[in-house]
Amino acid sequence: MKTLSMTSLVLLLATSLVACEGPEGPAGEAGPAGQNGNDGSNGTNGTDGTDGTDGTNGMDGMDGAATIVEVSGTVASSVGAAGEGTPVALVAIDDTGAEIVSFGGTLTDANGAFSLSVDDDVVASTRLVLISEVDGEGVSSALFSDTAVTIDPVSTGVLSAMLLITETPDGRTLSDYTPAEFSTLYAAADTALTTASTDLSDPQAVLDEIIASVGGQLADLSEGTYTPLSTGITAPGVPTDASVAHTFSGSFDEYDLVAGDGATFDIQTDGELDNGTSGGNNGDACDDCFVLRINGTTFTAGLNAQVEDASELVVGPTTIAGLDVTRKIYVDPAGPPIIRYTDILVNNSAAPITVDIDVASDYGADGSGGIINTSSGDTTISAADQWFYLNDSGSDALVAQWFGTGITSQTGNTSLHTVSWDGVVVPANGQVTLIYFGALYDDGTMDATVEATLMGLPNSAFAGLAPADFNTAINTSSFIMDGEAGAVGPFSTVTANNVTASIMRSTTAASDGSFSMAVPGATGDSVTLTATDGTNDTTITLP
Repeated sequence: MKTLSMTSLVLLLATSLVACEGPEGPAGEAGPAGQNGNDGSNGTNGTDGTDGTDGTNGMDGMDGAATIVEVSGTVASSVGAAGEGTPVALVAIDDTGAEIVSFGGTLTDANGAFSLSVDDDVVASTRLVLISEVDGEGVSSALFSDTAVTIDPVSTGVLSAMLLITETPDGRTLSDYTPAEFSTLYAAADTALTTASTDLSDPQAVLDEIIASVGGQLADLSEGTYTPLSTGITAPGVPTDASVAHTFSGSFDEYDLVAGDGATFDIQTDGELDNGTSGGNNGDACDDCFVLRINGTTFTAGLNAQVEDASELVVGPTTIAGLDVTRKIYVDPAGPPIIRYTDILVNNSAAPITVDIDVASDYGADGSGGIINTSSGDTTISAADQWFYLNDSGSDALVAQWFGTGITSQTGNTSLHTVSWDGVVVPANGQVTLIYFGALYDDGTMDATVEATLMGLPNSAFAGLAPADFNTAINTSSFIMDGEAGAVGPFSTVTANNVTASIMRSTTAASDGSFSMAVPGATGDSVTLTATDGTNDTTITLP
């Protein structure tokens, strides 16, 4: 028999405590304090939960007094009607055609037809357009009618042409057209495109054909100005508003004509420019400029003076050398700093009268500075020079003058200047006119700016000239060339080259392809017209 010692029993009991608890022993003494444990690691952040789906916006409530309008029509591409489920949206656009806001949309049925419910307050707005895309072609139409709206390549081209017109300075908008006018334009465009066999899938080709064939009608209906090209070349017209803004009760001391940039031309009783100030307020351009003398007698208006259209001062007539002499002095209030003189000599007798005519100027430079350039390319003024410009050595305004052709003598420096037309014959019961120009620029203006003006007087410089005055001028032989809407591409540069006289002039066409420019030349001269849109050369013989 195996026996256990006391020591073995104690070990056995100690081992057995793992499985069973013995009787409670006496309390032991407190042990030493244990060391602090290491800090536990931070727990990992939990994954964010998925955002809940936004709730659907509720439909706007109807205004209490609003009326719902049903807008309906059809959608088609160049190959035919749209299929079922083609989206159609109603949007508001700005002048460039960019979308501002959407007013809703719908889908077409199997026949390409659609119907859209719209608040009549929306329909009453301007510049509303229905847009769609079918067969890869973007199509649109202005909303001029609530029903039977056609959205196709033709309506897209007409709308594009209208948007071009809204980009002109006149600021015309779609509201210039009535539903009947849009219908007329659509029908005319559709006929023109069919006749020309235009590829309706080419938006640019469609627009070009509409501008070329319907552009004039489209511009005319836009309530803007439109002058058809009847003979190709026309003289300037008389001002549309010939009202007299001011009539002097007696002789006047000064009347100011102000250009668009603020340049001020202070005119005295004899029509002379007394001082002259540029737009940047450089003064002392003249001490006396543009003094008219006939056979040595200085013109003066006396009691006869009036202002027409607040832009043209008319002084005279007064009698000199048996002639009734009138001076018209014009400054475009919205144009460049250019002054135009029209000196009119009328012979009411039964016999011709021959006179010598001088125009003299006394400059504020008083001999300082110098002649910067002349039309002949040097710094010496001679009878061969149509124009020149000068500046002093200080801060006086820069002075430019243009006297044209037919000059018998011309001398001058930065102190005094005289240009003469000697032996001028004024026919019996007829008239002779001199038309010439001046300009005032800020001191330090770039030469290229001045010369561009002198070599190509802007169209505005000829505004308001009466045909009789224009056609009897002995020192200028310019023709006003007009192109009707669609003559060239929108905003293209049109260049007229007088091949006979080696003179070129350019202008920028309007958004409808119309243009107008003054082209120097004489009867019989050959002028070639070109445009940057690729228009073929067109040769015109001046009449």
